[in-house]
Amino acid sequence: MGDFLSITLDPSSSTLSYKNISNGDSGTVPYTINSDGTYTLNDPAGNLIAAYEVPNYALLVQAAKSGPGHDAPALITAVQKGNISLSTWAGKDFNYMQFRTAAGGLETGSATMDAQGGVTISSYWPHGAQGQLANPFNQGGFDASLFQPDSSGSFMRLADNNSTCDYIFGTPNGIFAVDTPNGAILGLKKATSKNFDPAAAGTYKAIFYGKNDATTGQGNVETETPAWGKQHL
Repeated sequence: MGDFLSITLDPSSSTLSYKNISNGDSGTVPYTINSDGTYTLNDPAGNLIAAYEVPNYALLVQAAKSGPGHDAPALITAVQKGNISLSTWAGKDFNYMQFRTAAGGLETGSATMDAQGGVTISSYWPHGAQGQLANPFNQGGFDASLFQPDSSGSFMRLADNNSTCDYIFGTPNGIFAVDTPNGAILGLKKATSKNFDPAAAGTYKAIFYGKNDATTGQGNVETETPAWGKQHL
């Protein structure tokens, strides 16, 4: 399953503090910033390994001990904490990616929320296009008014049918994220046009996490050989 974390960067002491709300792990990790802008994390617990910050946008962190077994590798995507409500995303269109822990991994799609909290979704599931599986194209929706705001005002919960919760958070500048028992959903506000914006041309750095030799095993849970890398784009 996916994990939901709270992360605090303290530049004055060069430390990163984290609390994994899903599995109870926590710690404070010293860090150094390398010449290429990546962070080297010196976690005594061996959990958080490396990170890269996109200022005012997101923080990517490589972790080694996520999940209920405290042993799963993961790529953590963190966005700046702030107060959110349904109005944060109402009347806006998003593209999203879901990184599942079962049933074929990736799903991509579009989502729109109206002023009353009604969400409409159109998605593509590549695994569904294989063999005699279900239709890879899906239409659906749900009522976001069922989200329960946390007392902190910085995220919301949605109870599911398995006595667990989805955690919903994001930023007013166009990011939303959902931690679910079946993996993470990351959404970005749609651009005004499908055409490439020349203003986005430039040089980028990335941390990526791949699933080598992934197969759907017992209980429809994927098994894989994890692979990490860094890329200068």
